[in-house]
Amino acid sequence: MRGGAALLLVLGILTLCAAVAWMAHRAVLREQAVEGEALQGARAALAADSALAWFLEEGWRDVPALLDSGDGRGREEVLGVPARVLPREPAQSGEVRVRDLGPSSRWPGSRVWRLTVVGRVTGPRPFVQTREVYVSVAEGRGPPIKRAWRIVR
Repeated sequence: MRGGAALLLVLGILTLCAAVAWMAHRAVLREQAVEGEALQGARAALAADSALAWFLEEGWRDVPALLDSGDGRGREEVLGVPARVLPREPAQSGEVRVRDLGPSSRWPGSRVWRLTVVGRVTGPRPFVQTREVYVSVAEGRGPPIKRAWRIVR
């Protein structure tokens, strides 16, 4: 009888240890998943930052329909960000959607554009970050000046 009770006690202790080990294992996996998601979010933010920097430096020249100060109001152009601009690892992509909002009353002699900047990370855990940026562009076709921005998602 003593041997049977001791065996049951040992089995009970082993069962409790297995349950504790299982909970610890799940906690570690959950922590890794959260950390992986945060890392993917940071990579998507980096892709969005790179796309915006590219547009403000040179990409704005690729929007000929909006550069005309005629009645381009309400038109939208979509520009794909060249691969050379984005970091290579992991697979990142980006695009900039440009919408002409018309002449600015706040900055005379300028037009206001709304940029929707999208940074994407592809792979087993895809992630997207979208930013809305408002820029003013001088009628003399100067480079855009960033006026306001916000992270959409």
